[in-house]
Amino acid sequence: MVAEHIPTNVIDPWREYRKRRNWSLFAFVAWVPFVLVVTVTVGSMACVMIAGNWFVRFRCPRCGNPFFADSKWWGYNTFTRHCLHCKLPLNAQVITPDWEHTRTDPSLRS
Repeated sequence: MVAEHIPTNVIDPWREYRKRRNWSLFAFVAWVPFVLVVTVTVGSMACVMIAGNWFVRFRCPRCGNPFFADSKWWGYNTFTRHCLHCKLPLNAQVITPDWEHTRTDPSLRS
């Protein structure tokens, strides 16, 4: 049996392999939750933007103008309790004019 003496200044060639393997595994394991968090965050932000945009574009049942916007330059007032154009109160009963039925019901058109 021959016992060879290994000098202490020799670098283990597999050490670099283990270091690269560990860093790549760490990067992958850290990447998965990061991508999930980013995906959920971006998805929820998109959902909020779409729902908010849909909400502020609600049209007044009486005058047909945007309920929450009084001009396209000054934005929206979503805290208002009445139409910013015709002053119809929020949740007020709306009596539909006769011409409105012809617009929604094709059988009544002449």
